[in-house]
Amino acid sequence: MPTHFEFSLDLLARSGFMWGPFFFSLLFMLFITRKAHIYYQSIIKRTEPPAEVSEKTVYKNYFFASFISGIFLVFISVGWWVYAQLQLHAYEGVIVGLEKHQEIYPINGDVYLKKVQREFGSSGQKTNEYHFAIIRDKPFNSGQVFEFGFDQARGGHGDIPEKPIIVKVHFSGEASERFQIAANANGVFNLKKIDN
Repeated sequence: MPTHFEFSLDLLARSGFMWGPFFFSLLFMLFITRKAHIYYQSIIKRTEPPAEVSEKTVYKNYFFASFISGIFLVFISVGWWVYAQLQLHAYEGVIVGLEKHQEIYPINGDVYLKKVQREFGSSGQKTNEYHFAIIRDKPFNSGQVFEFGFDQARGGHGDIPEKPIIVKVHFSGEASERFQIAANANGVFNLKKIDN
């Protein structure tokens, strides 16, 4: 079980990845600039021994330099955010382990699918993989849901295919993920995330 420290580091790392320069500029303003201000205040208020003028000047310059740097970093991060909003954002993944008669369909129009057939084992048994890419003009949100249609027995329905089963992918913040179709105890199909 992860410790509180490991959890905090993981949270900071994920936040840094998701928020980029904006996260680091806030971190700089909250910690570096705040610490510089505390140092400067303690030098000004110190009476034993009284601070020399050169000492006050050093800490004053340190405080002002960190403040100006923090403001500069905030402007850069806002510029980065504006630039990032104008870019295309992609989320890709693969759904593995489907039998050759099973199919996956996109539900939404911005999902691109590519079917790949794989052989495994000495028997040469074939399975299907579906590589998907979702491309949008704005960033994805953690926990955002994407739906796919899953057909268990494509081609065996005659003229009227059955309504596909809806399976969902939950965006976790990673740019690329792998999934496998799995049924729960009630026979409800789901996409289960697996390690790469």
